[in-house]
Formats: sequence, structure tokens, C-alpha cells
Amino acid sequence: MSDLKSQPASLAWFTQSTFRYTPLIVEVMTVAIVLRLLGLVQPFVFQTIIDRVLPFQREATLVLIVVVLVLATLFSACLGALSAYLGNHMANRLIAELARRIFDHVLNLRLRYPSACGEEKSRRKRQTNPDLAKSSAGACPFSPFFTGRGPQADG
Repeated sequence: MSDLKSQPASLAWFTQSTFRYTPLIVEVMTVAIVLRLLGLVQPFVFQTIIDRVLPFQREATLVLIVVVLVLATLFSACLGALSAYLGNHMANRLIAELARRIFDHVLNLRLRYPSACGEEKSRRKRQTNPDLAKSSAGACPFSPFFTGRGPQADG
């Protein structure tokens, strides 16, 4: 028990658990970067519509731009769902791992049992000071329910 108190608190247990999930973290970060880059497609598409389609009335270019915009939107939605799944999956696994390690640590701690239970201490007090036992039993109206005896008369 003294070796636990002498060691400073560190986050080594946390970093050991998170290093295992580094590939998943990299995947989630990559998907997030790709999603942000796909978010830039829409402004470029509208800029192209304003610059190329409207002045020259090109219908074929407009159809091509609409197809690109629809494909980018579908790809972005699929990547968003994948990102949400990967993030939740990684978070759930990491939380389960940390909870397991914390519960293992707490359940393996040594329990220090008190030298005397509360009942034994109160018995010792009554033996050393009998007036305290008599006065405390008579002072509480609920004592017959807990002690099994009625109030005792002084004297």
C-alpha cells in the first residue's frame, strides 16, 4: 500500500490504451480531412456555374456539373456515415478498455480492515462508562426497536 502512495500519479495507463488504437485514430482523422476537402467542392461547382454555364448557356456543361455535385454529395454522405461509425466504434472500444483497467485496478486493491468494528467500539464505551449506556438507551425513544430492550430506569 505504501508503494502506491509513494508513486506520483501518471497517465501511463491511459497512453498505453490509446496507443493501441492509433490506426483507428489515423483512419478517423483521414476521413475527417477528406470530408473537409469535399466540403470545398460545392463552392467551386457554383463558381463554375456562374463563370462558364450562365454566360455561354452551355447545357452539356451544366449536366456534367450537376452529376459531379450529386456524386460528391453521395460520397460525402457515405464518408460521413463511415466516419461516425469508426469514431463511435473506436470510442466504445477505448472506453471499454479503460473501464476494464480501472475496475481491475480497483478490485485488486488491498482492503484495510479496521482493528475494531463499530459495534465492538460501542460495547467498549459502554463497558468503560456504564452511565453513558444507561442514559443513551433512555434518551432515544426508538432505542427499543434497535436494541430489543425497553428504556432502563436510572439507579
